[in-house]
Amino acid sequence: DLNSSHNIITSANYLSKGSITPEEASLGAWILTDGSFKIAKLSGKTSQGKDGNRQAYRAVIVQKKYVTEIYQLLERLGLDIIASKDSNDIFRWNIPQPFVRSLFKRAGLADKKDSVKLVLSLSTEARKAFLETVCLAEGTQRKHGVWRIAQNSGDLCEAIKLAGFLEGFDIRTTKVIMKYNGKQHEQIT
Repeated sequence: DLNSSHNIITSANYLSKGSITPEEASLGAWILTDGSFKIAKLSGKTSQGKDGNRQAYRAVIVQKKYVTEIYQLLERLGLDIIASKDSNDIFRWNIPQPFVRSLFKRAGLADKKDSVKLVLSLSTEARKAFLETVCLAEGTQRKHGVWRIAQNSGDLCEAIKLAGFLEGFDIRTTKVIMKYNGKQHEQIT
């Protein structure tokens, strides 16, 4: 008989291997959360390479608070990128196209909808780096040390929850309707 003296494990750390380094996973997390990316559709035009089958990959990170951390990450990745800064002290880094193309192809990332597939393809170390970066970008650390992440409902939100489960965390979510836009987002703790 099951009783209160028994423990049921609801989440445990999943050990895995992958082709993306922890630094690359962190960069991917910054792009997915506090940035944006666009992959051009193949048109067959010569502007997409000699055979017309090289897609343009554009990625940018926009951040105000963790500027030093992003510069240090880019340096560890061997990327010498100077950010532009606007009048509100918001920094914008344009990630070089060849680097983004290589990273996204190895990660199997063609759309934000692929973020769950990305999480499943990460090594244990890379997944931890991904989740730590998501916490910085989208979270706040509460008084007792627990992170709360706010994210719009959808594929990226599901990927973040999955990463937490695979890291062994007991994930809780609360769905909230935003007053300013009427859209649903989730608070993940």
